Amino acid sequence: MDKTAVFKAYVKTIKTRNRAFGSPAPPQVDILKQRKPRRDEFSRRAKDIVNDLVKLTDFLNRHFKDYIDVQAFNQQTTLTDADRDKIDIGAQHIIKTCSQQLTQLKKSLAGDCSQIDDHRRQIIRYVEWRLKSVSKLFAEIKATRAQRCLEYENVSKLSNLTHGFEPLKETNNAAIVDYEAADRQYAAQQDDELSPEELQMFEAENIEMYNELNQLSNEVRNIESKAVRIAELQELFTEKILEQDQDLERIDTIAVNTTENIVDANTEIRSAIQTNAGLRVYILFFILVLSFTLLFLDWYND
Repeated sequence: MDKTAVFKAYVKTIKTRNRAFGSPAPPQVDILKQRKPRRDEFSRRAKDIVNDLVKLTDFLNRHFKDYIDVQAFNQQTTLTDADRDKIDIGAQHIIKTCSQQLTQLKKSLAGDCSQIDDHRRQIIRYVEWRLKSVSKLFAEIKATRAQRCLEYENVSKLSNLTHGFEPLKETNNAAIVDYEAADRQYAAQQDDELSPEELQMFEAENIEMYNELNQLSNEVRNIESKAVRIAELQELFTEKILEQDQDLERIDTIAVNTTENIVDANTEIRSAIQTNAGLRVYILFFILVLSFTLLFLDWYND
């Protein structure tokens, strides 16, 4: 049975009676108002760490092309080597700071099995995943930059060896033509005057220069491979450090639990000792009473 109309009439009657007697109306209270969720210190610190990592990730992705573009002749590049070094230092500082803050968050866990601690452990796993992703991205960007620098240096060295000088530009085309004709004539005369011994010597020099260039190229390739390997090792080192932090946190938790268990065991042992002492007193008292009883009975029988 619907009693909505009766309820409305009852409320209207109460309002009319209060207005007639001059009673003040009760203050209206919004029982359905939205309350802001209370956020504890742990959640606030975890959110700050995630915000820093997200900002660093967005910054690295936004400046990725300018960061790895090390060609000095590219006019569209807005970053210099000094800016790239500042980015490296800033990113390393942020990653290190976030790692330290994450370690402090791990230490702040109580270690029990409540739902709040389970929720906080899930938050820590998410922050660790964020930190590993940013560290991996930064290591890949640094490795790409190092490889580009080596490639650019290799190309510059080969270009300097191939092009020792640039031909001068003359304004008079007729003079240039005459100079080139005279140069060709002189070169032809020099070719005619070269002896077989000189040709053999020049050929040996060319072979030696070619071997030096090949050796230089091999050295550059070895340096590139070593730089890439160093970047991979740095990434692996970062992951191992995070794993060691987790192991240390786990060992710390186990040590705390072991200490608590030892304290409980000592308490139980102390209680058992006290119980055994009381039992021994009762047994001794019973033996004494029994002895006196036997002595009394023996005396009484005599």
